[in-house]
Amino acid sequence: MNADAYLWITGTGLAMTGGACLWLFLGNKKEEKPTVTAQGPERKLLSEASDLWTEKVLPLSKASVLWVEEKQEKKAVPRPNFAKAEITDFWCDIVEAHKSIIGARKSAIAAILKMLDKEGDCPSVVRNPKHPDAENKFSEDVFSLLATIPLWKHTLDVARAMAQRVGTETLVADAVISGLGHDLGKIPAYHERGYSTGDHPQISAIVLGGLAEFKALTNYQELETIIRSHHHLAPSNAMANLLKTCDQIVRNQEIAVKMRQAVENGPQEPTVTPQQAESQTSTPVPPTPPAATVGPQTLPQPPTEGQQTDNPLGHKPPDKDPTHAPERVPLPWFNPDSILTELKPWINVVAQGKWGAVSMPDGLVYVNQDCLWGGLKKSASDEVLAQLLAADADEATKRSILYTVVWQLSEQRNAIAADMIDPNYYMIPVIILTGTGKPIAGQPLLIPFRAEAFGMLPSDLESLKSPNLRRMVKSIRPKRNEP
Repeated sequence: MNADAYLWITGTGLAMTGGACLWLFLGNKKEEKPTVTAQGPERKLLSEASDLWTEKVLPLSKASVLWVEEKQEKKAVPRPNFAKAEITDFWCDIVEAHKSIIGARKSAIAAILKMLDKEGDCPSVVRNPKHPDAENKFSEDVFSLLATIPLWKHTLDVARAMAQRVGTETLVADAVISGLGHDLGKIPAYHERGYSTGDHPQISAIVLGGLAEFKALTNYQELETIIRSHHHLAPSNAMANLLKTCDQIVRNQEIAVKMRQAVENGPQEPTVTPQQAESQTSTPVPPTPPAATVGPQTLPQPPTEGQQTDNPLGHKPPDKDPTHAPERVPLPWFNPDSILTELKPWINVVAQGKWGAVSMPDGLVYVNQDCLWGGLKKSASDEVLAQLLAADADEATKRSILYTVVWQLSEQRNAIAADMIDPNYYMIPVIILTGTGKPIAGQPLLIPFRAEAFGMLPSDLESLKSPNLRRMVKSIRPKRNEP
């Protein structure tokens, strides 16, 4: 028998054997009794019986949990003993509840929680006199209220928010570590030593780097980057962006609670009115914030030592950042008439050596962004006010809110000289001349409003100017781009 004949016979035999097996299998299947219900035999499509046989795509978020190898946890991490019951609750509710938090990451979380348990009774806000810090922008009254919230509580709330919003089980551990570690640089012992390093996110990354359990993580450098950048205008890392969002959400809630408590504790003291402000001396005098209350700052804070006292902005305005243009954001609370009503009394008024809005004979009213921001706070409900106060420490959110407000005022009330503004921004560069003809130093940015939006003629607004204001501001004109 030649080889070809042998292969043909063998193949035929295998085919017949396979066919017989298939016949027996199908025969057995036919003999199986279907499921019987009260209404009779129940029939189901194969696609209903097994999703795996329909070639459906399994989402990575569901499949990724299968990649977690519990064998990596050769030695189980026991539950630490914490002095604070709230930290123990966090361990039980978050750490032990997620099967993906194991091994080295679980040890790192335990080490951070032990640090917070021991040293986290300090305030949850800091001021850094040597370096710009996002929390330097909180008003004195808001800062004082947030200082009553201990760091450990704020940190646990942020970490919980991170765990709830990260969306993918395998990322929960990194999300929790980022949330727990993002503000460790506020612990006094580390913050005071770290002044020369920079703002609190930089110090926090350094503090984490000093933990052996954290350095044992294979991605510890990525986690350091996340923590360092969580106050950036636009974090490029998705986890850092989530951390920034959760931090702001928690701050919104904290401020809202503290505001309610302040109201319940007693009546608020009255704030300065525009008429009272005009009668004050032009020498900058720091305002006295109402005790145990939260109120809007309708004008910028007095300039610090070395700044010009006749600068209407009272501070160096934020530069237009080409890498992060503001975005339209939903403002369900937006009320154009209420905002314009709050701005109107401040036109051509000097308060503590500065002004918030000045009219020109050509029918334009140039408004400082801090004056508009104060008008938003003044017209806001308590819930919205909490969001605005929290945004004081988040420049990106503040810009986006102002950008949205300016363009909605233009669209709904024709209140803005929109043809003068770049559609991707909300302010324009201007040249401000004092009464002596000397230009204001720096590159001031202002918002051009139309006088008719306030229901007044340019001549009527000009009549409101005091001699003091005319000495401070002779003219304002847009700064044209020169070739």
